[in-house]
Amino acid sequence: MTAKLLLSMMLVCCCIIAPAKTDKQAKAILDKTANTVKKAGDFEAQFTATSFKGTLEQARMNGVIYVHGTAYQMESENMVYWYDGNTLWNYVKANNEVNISLPPFYEQQAMNPYTFISLYRKGYEYDYGESELRGKACYCIHLRCVEKTQKIREMYLDIDKSTMLPLCIRFRRGADGWTRISVRDYKTNQKYPDSKFTFNKEDYPTAEIIDLR
Repeated sequence: MTAKLLLSMMLVCCCIIAPAKTDKQAKAILDKTANTVKKAGDFEAQFTATSFKGTLEQARMNGVIYVHGTAYQMESENMVYWYDGNTLWNYVKANNEVNISLPPFYEQQAMNPYTFISLYRKGYEYDYGESELRGKACYCIHLRCVEKTQKIREMYLDIDKSTMLPLCIRFRRGADGWTRISVRDYKTNQKYPDSKFTFNKEDYPTAEIIDLR
């Protein structure tokens, strides 16, 4: 690891990682976390997403995500996304326009961090350490890509030991471009209708529709 990348991770991680343990133990933690997220049913979470280039912060946004299986709705200050498991609608508030697309899976990984539930099962090696984040004891899982076809090259998951839910997800897609998603205020076992995850034109009657499919 280069000094530059080490400094970058110190700034981005906000936690102290203990010496790595065995892959078998890391997988058991990931399996338990994935099972916990699945059992949570529909859920809501507040988040802050920050992108970095090396050590420099490039952009930051606050938002809320509603998850319903593979579907989600996400809203930030500037955007609203609806994804029904196949089609993605992206409403740009400043332009009052909606872009419709069929995003490939690797774009899902960037948009919906909870795809890690299946991500770690193929093409990655992993280990874990101990961390403390926002005063909570966590497992810190480090995933490293071993297959060139995987778009996410590296990922860190800070998992709250008491709830087995992720508090922070950090991933790298390029050489030194990191994204950090800090998660707060989970509300689990919610019940959302399927209609919540599709765009309703009646709610945005003046919006321009741009179909990119």
